Amino acid sequence: MRKGKLLDIVVEKRMEKTLDKILERNPEYQSALKSQDEAFKKVNRLHLRHRDKKILGGAIDANNHCGAVYGRVAYTLGLNDGFKLFSELSTVCK
Repeated sequence: MRKGKLLDIVVEKRMEKTLDKILERNPEYQSALKSQDEAFKKVNRLHLRHRDKKILGGAIDANNHCGAVYGRVAYTLGLNDGFKLFSELSTVCK
């Protein structure tokens, strides 16, 4: 199995099974989630037309997707760097 494929599997499993559990207990994330909820309540109070809601929703979806891709790439890069560091340390410590 090639290294990139194995790394993809590790990232997928960690993000699927572990991330949600950690975020439930993370005060910084919970605070951000609360701020997000408050912002959406303000948007709802604007009483936008259906067309405007669709446009705004599309922009929010695009922003969320971009952030998710960024986070996944950053996590993968960090994990890959950790593997490289471990490998280098293993050869130095022999």
